[in-house]
Amino acid sequence: MAADDPQHWLLKLRDSNQRRREGSVFYSDDPTLVSAGVIGHEDFVISLLSSPAGDVGEAPPATAICVPTKSRMRGIRETQRGQFPEDIASFTLPPHRMEAYANGRIVTAIDGLIAPADAFPIDGDRPDFELIALALLSAADAEAIAPYIALIRVSLNVAPGGDPLDALGLRLAPEDVQERPPARAPGIARLAKALRLLRQRAAPESPIEEFDADLGFLRTFSKDEPWRADALESLLSNVRAMPAPKARAAKTPAGDAPAPHEPGREPMPFPSRRPPGDA
Repeated sequence: MAADDPQHWLLKLRDSNQRRREGSVFYSDDPTLVSAGVIGHEDFVISLLSSPAGDVGEAPPATAICVPTKSRMRGIRETQRGQFPEDIASFTLPPHRMEAYANGRIVTAIDGLIAPADAFPIDGDRPDFELIALALLSAADAEAIAPYIALIRVSLNVAPGGDPLDALGLRLAPEDVQERPPARAPGIARLAKALRLLRQRAAPESPIEEFDADLGFLRTFSKDEPWRADALESLLSNVRAMPAPKARAAKTPAGDAPAPHEPGREPMPFPSRRPPGDA
């Protein structure tokens, strides 16, 4: 196999919130190989160009294109298939190649996201693909949650410098029980789940439009919020969709428990209270 044939590895890791993430690492001479960005279940894509390139274009989100420099580059001999490691953890580069990448550039959707010298230490032989992946994940997660954070700030009138997530948490569980929303209402349950995800820097599952409607429903329980025209409709739709409470089985008092009956033995008749001769 020639050196310009693409090689592919799967990189699995845990992000800063200990969530399992995975993506692809490519070694290729084709800068357009990752033009589609992440595909399917991938969380990120890293492309390691095997030779210098001119304009590689813009990188898609959660994608990094590592481009080496021409300085001190040596001829790349053709590499046999068996010389590529099966595991990305075993991937190494000779010193002159590490230096070429360290002096090169890493093209991402956000300029300057990753310093090449950090990802390709010249005193080592292993590119730090995890460092690249974590930087991509952090940027992608921040971009995904930004609209939700901004919507909370505007919808709940969070004061400048205030934490929107703390504000949402206080609205979901206020000290005043009269302002406490019904936890089983679908809109409130979705907001509670969204808050947990946002605290983990993960985007909520609800579309932004539904999230906005749920925040509007939450505001109806505040004494300081004016009553909106659609508040009654929102309230009724949430109450109607609330799951019915589970019926509890009636418990027999301990003193009224019937006496156990032994098989083959008839229970004794209850003694009569009538005086003798009245039978």
